Amino acid sequence: MKKIEHSMKYDIISLLFLIAYISLMIVILVESLIPANKSAQRSYAVGSAIGGFVNDLGKDQAKEIKATSCSIDIDDTASFSVGETFKLNVTTLPVDATHKSYSYYSSDTNIATISNDGYVKFIKSGKVVIKVVNINQPEILNEIELKADEIYPISLTSSLNNATYKEGFYEVEKSRSYVIKNIIEPTNSTINNITYTVSNPNIAYVFNDTLYLKEISDDLVTLTCKTSNNISSVIKFKVLEKKANEDKIELETISSNNISVYFDQTTLITPTVKYNPTYTSSEYKGYILESLDESICTITNNKIKLKGVAGSCNIKITSKYDSNIYTTITLTVKPR
Repeated sequence: MKKIEHSMKYDIISLLFLIAYISLMIVILVESLIPANKSAQRSYAVGSAIGGFVNDLGKDQAKEIKATSCSIDIDDTASFSVGETFKLNVTTLPVDATHKSYSYYSSDTNIATISNDGYVKFIKSGKVVIKVVNINQPEILNEIELKADEIYPISLTSSLNNATYKEGFYEVEKSRSYVIKNIIEPTNSTINNITYTVSNPNIAYVFNDTLYLKEISDDLVTLTCKTSNNISSVIKFKVLEKKANEDKIELETISSNNISVYFDQTTLITPTVKYNPTYTSSEYKGYILESLDESICTITNNKIKLKGVAGSCNIKITSKYDSNIYTTITLTVKPR
């Protein structure tokens, strides 16, 4: 922006000199056509007029309107949540001030960050001070304190995947495990940690959101699922002997995590694939990789091979057992 302003000023000054030169030529021409005594008077008058015009024009072009203050335009009642992003608007006074560009600063980037164009993003709950400083007039500045709150769950619904549901309880089998499915409302809650309590730890226990059964039970066992703000959901179940005719458990879904690597990595990459249910029989496991952008990577021996360029592409992971069961992950290849 500064380079553009300087260039415009130089162009204007050059134009003014050209006008003055042309005017001087006109004066000389006029002088050659009229008597000497009148020529001097007219030359003086014309020269004074042209000089005044050029001088005034130069002053107008060079005039700079200084900023006197700035304000941050946020409603006093505005509230923000973790994960939210919004544009910080700054008003400069007077409104026709020459310089209106600002630098932005956050007092705690662990709570909120702010981009060069004024977009604030809240990372976690807490208070943070956002400061704005006029780039051309550092004495023109302002700041505001903002607060971000967590989004707490208001409801929790829990269930057991792949378990038989009776009237009010599940029938599960000894020596098996069942993934616990939790649905939290609202879906954008930032507090998603859930703790589990089993009424009889001798019968079952929970690890990594999965219920493991140790012993059979004639009575109902209660599993209480609870958020950190004490929103709870209760699962009741009865543990039966494992059925002999159901040794083979078929695959339902597969999943994997996104991958991030540097472009010059030469070793082949093997994604970590998770099978659901966790006790899927081995004969139903196995997958096929497919690169959806071979300019970034190819597949060799069912492993990912980089092409040596930075970028990103999707990798499709399809079950060998059922082509309708697949997932897609993102491979990000970073430059050094």
